[in-house]
Amino acid sequence: MQNYTYPTAFWRAILVCALISLVVAAVAYGAFGLELGSAEEGPLETLQEWMLVGACVFLLAAAREQAEGAPRLASIAGAVLAAVFLLRELEPVGDGTLAHYVRSESFRLHEALAILAIALFMIRPLVRYAGECLSWLIQGSAWPLFAAGAVLLISDAIDGHHSVMGVAWLPRMIEETMETFAYAIILAVAIRWYRIACGLFPQP
Repeated sequence: MQNYTYPTAFWRAILVCALISLVVAAVAYGAFGLELGSAEEGPLETLQEWMLVGACVFLLAAAREQAEGAPRLASIAGAVLAAVFLLRELEPVGDGTLAHYVRSESFRLHEALAILAIALFMIRPLVRYAGECLSWLIQGSAWPLFAAGAVLLISDAIDGHHSVMGVAWLPRMIEETMETFAYAIILAVAIRWYRIACGLFPQP
């Protein structure tokens, strides 16, 4: 995992993600209004879902480029995590069979079983490379992922509030904007991991 680091310059990528998130949110809210812009399966949530799909694709592609080892394990685990976030964001509207299934408890149960099956499949390499992965985390090399996690935690804390300073839908607007920022960070990390796996960022 020694190659999976982020130079100080990566902060610029994070700032770009923040700027893009703010611009996209401003355009969405300007075009659709606060309520529709932050609605379930609205423009921001749709963008978030596509960013998570992109993260899954790049992480799986990174895993495909790697031999067995901690980086490959981390790429697969990252793809699974991005998929979990994607399923969390999926809230289809309508009364169709698929929409009912995705909103049902059965779907969450099947999701949990699928994650458990993947975890069982990965348990042998996880035990083998746990030390290297843990060392990578402790050394702070995963700080962009921690940053994305912190943004998501703040977003989750805002979820459920109906107004801020008397402005309806403002909490939802803030929540969706922060989620867009967090998923943009995850996508940026996934792209970097793929480029590292392809040897585009050789490091000692």
